[in-house]
Amino acid sequence: MSIHSVIASLKEQDKKKFFELRNAMRRAYLISMNKTIGIDKYGLEDDIQMDAIDTTIGALMQRAGMGDDPSQVREVIAAEGLKQLEAAITGVPSKPWGAK
Repeated sequence: MSIHSVIASLKEQDKKKFFELRNAMRRAYLISMNKTIGIDKYGLEDDIQMDAIDTTIGALMQRAGMGDDPSQVREVIAAEGLKQLEAAITGVPSKPWGAK
């Protein structure tokens, strides 16, 4: 299960909402990063934060009951999202989204 599967399970209007929210949150992250340490310092930790944004929005949509099977989002968060965040904090790399 990957975040891509979760997105695929969303109705067309919910996909549109997902990507609108995703773009707004990613934009805010990049602006914040640029104003603090500079965009030239973008690295793996920032990629992981971008993935966490996707997972967070998916979790919000799951709480709202969106998608064909909202429980899929919880699986993604448990199996992948938290591992990605932990790896960012500890510095121990984890597998990319959806890798087995």
